[in-house]
Amino acid sequence: MKTSRKNLFAAAVSLPLALTALTALTACGGGKGAITMSGTAAPAGVSTTAATTTAAPIAPKATDATTPKATTVANRSTATTKAKSSTRRGVLSGTRQVVIVPVPSFESVLAIDSDGRLGVTDAEADLFVFTPVGRRFQIGTAGIAANTGEPACLQIKSNGSQSLTVVGALCDASDDRQLFDVAADGKNYSISNSSAFLQVDGDGLLIAEELGDGGLDTSFTLVDNGKVSPPTD
Repeated sequence: MKTSRKNLFAAAVSLPLALTALTALTACGGGKGAITMSGTAAPAGVSTTAATTTAAPIAPKATDATTPKATTVANRSTATTKAKSSTRRGVLSGTRQVVIVPVPSFESVLAIDSDGRLGVTDAEADLFVFTPVGRRFQIGTAGIAANTGEPACLQIKSNGSQSLTVVGALCDASDDRQLFDVAADGKNYSISNSSAFLQVDGDGLLIAEELGDGGLDTSFTLVDNGKVSPPTD
């Protein structure tokens, strides 16, 4: 069968175009599973695969819950330290002189008489200084005691079968009889030595005794009279 020169020319032109289309299809990802074609064919050389964008991670929003708790603890610790310092500067700091007032009382105060006994009086009060010794306190006179000729410290005295009393004696911080426990009792304080509490008895005398079934009968108000001054006669 003869083929005209015109038909040969048309076939020669169509073959390169077909090869070009096949090459373009392969360049667009015509490998196994790469592209799924549907609908209108895309122009050769243009990918129909949708671009995938990965969003940048979003940092969590800061909240009050992320605030370090150590700040609160530190603030509490500071507040506690300030409270303790304030107490140490007060009537139990060893730097203040105070009047000891029994509660309840009728304008009575404590003083050491000429016999050296600490008692209740409606006359002039002695000024006392509560000096910390470990967890206890030595209670000394701010001025000269009549029975010693120098500042004296309160000391428990045994009287045989009679109640314990309190006297003024030469100060000795190693003497356990001169070391008192002082505990807050509301706005007042209880004062004791080895479980013997300072009390005003039924005769209006100051004694030291263990608490009975009735509990504590006497507490004391410590009235601040300013900074401790050098002892004077």
